Order: sequence, then C-alpha cells, then structure tokens
Amino acid sequence: MLNGNYFNGTIPASLSLLKNLRSLALDGNYLAGTIPAELGALTGLETLKLAYNRFSVGELPASFKSLTKLKTFFAANCSLTGHFPSYVAQMPELELLDLSVNALNGSIPPAIWNLTKLQTVALYANNFTGEVVIDDGAFGAVNLVMIDLSANHRLTGPIPESFGLLPKLNTLNLFNNSFSGEIPASIGRLPSLETLKLFSNRLTGTLPPDLGKNSSAGLMYIEVDDNEITGAIPEGLCANGKFQSLTASNNRLNGPIPAGLARCATLNNLLLDNN
Repeated sequence: MLNGNYFNGTIPASLSLLKNLRSLALDGNYLAGTIPAELGALTGLETLKLAYNRFSVGELPASFKSLTKLKTFFAANCSLTGHFPSYVAQMPELELLDLSVNALNGSIPPAIWNLTKLQTVALYANNFTGEVVIDDGAFGAVNLVMIDLSANHRLTGPIPESFGLLPKLNTLNLFNNSFSGEIPASIGRLPSLETLKLFSNRLTGTLPPDLGKNSSAGLMYIEVDDNEITGAIPEGLCANGKFQSLTASNNRLNGPIPAGLARCATLNNLLLDNN
C-alpha cells in the first residue's frame, strides 16, 4: 500500500505488469497526470483506491471494465468528469463504491442497484441529474448499509420505495437535492436505521409515522429542514433510547411535541423553528 505518503508525479503504467496484484492503494497522495489505461490489465484486483489525488483525469479509463473482481472501488475527490462509468454495474463482487466529490454528471445507472454484494454507495457532491431509477423487480442490493447521494442538487423525482426495504441500511443521506413527493412510509420501518438526512429538498407529506419504533440499532439523527413537510412529529423517535437530534426547521409541521420526545434523555439538538 502506498496511500497517505504525499507521493507526487504520475502513476507508472508499468504497475500493470504486476499480474498477481490484489490491492492497489494510492489514495491520499499528490499524484497528478492521468490514470493509466494499462491498469485495466490487473484483472485480479480486489481493491483499487485512487482517491484524494490531483489527477487531470477526466473520465476513468474504459479498460477498467475488465476489473470484474473489485470489492472496493474508492475514487473520491480525484477530478473525475463525464458520465458515471457504466461498467461498474458489471462488477458483481463490489462491496464499496465511492466516487464522491468529483464532477460526474448525467444519470445514475439503474443497474448499480442490482449488485447483490454492495454495502456502501457514496456518490455525493457530484453533478448527477434526473430521477434515481430502479428497475421493477430488479433491486438486488439488499445488503446496503449506507447510501449517500447528497449535494448533487439536481437529483429529482420521488425517493425510491426500494430504499425502505433494506434491512441493513444504517445511513440514508439525500440532502441538498431536488427530490419531491412524500417520504416512503417504509423508511420509517427500517430496522437498522440510525441516520436520515433529507434536508433541502422539495419533500411534501408527513414524516413516516413509524420512525424510530422499529430501529433495533437505535435511531439517532433526523435532518429534514427546508422542505414542505406537514403533519405531526412521530411519537416513537426515541423509542430505543438513543435519539440525539431532530432538525426540521422551515417546514409546515403542526401539533404538539410528542411526550416521548420531550422525555428523551439522549436528545441534545431540537430545531423546529419556522413551522
């Protein structure tokens, strides 16, 4: 591993000669230039980390379509542009995908939600647009623990119902986008949910009434500021005794503060102004 060493210069194409390489970690350096297409010849790679460098990279090499054994693909904050690399959907072993803090654009391919071993999807702070589309009956990513699509600003349409059917989902971050419609009620029943951040969207309807009641992990954080959410605050937010923060300013909430929330000993942040 060569990560975090402040190396500069470029990635040598000769690394592609290391045919038995399983892990290539170059993240956290000062590497520049382009990413060599020759790295696509490392077909045994399981871990590829290119994040936090200074590449003048543009699009990822098309040759990476041959890296079908990747489990970890970490290319955050390394100046990526162009569309989402569609070949990622052909990486059946992928567990972690982090392409955050780049300038990727266009839509998010529906096929990535079919990757059955995927646990983390981090695509925040890009320029993705349009709806998050999931093919009917084809949602195979049931092992997802974290989804972060925040700060793309122009993701639109409803929050996918399928996101409320993920038994291991711990964190759902969709803030700073243009999602609209109601929050799926099924999200309130997620058994492992700890963090839900949906602020600065165009969401309407009520908060899911079951939020907090079914979270065996213990719901801790809800941020839904700057939407058009109506109705009451759910009673069960602190049902598991771990709830710490509710920020819901600038909505249209009404009714009393639930007694369960008023008695919540772990609560340290409550923002309900402009409702």
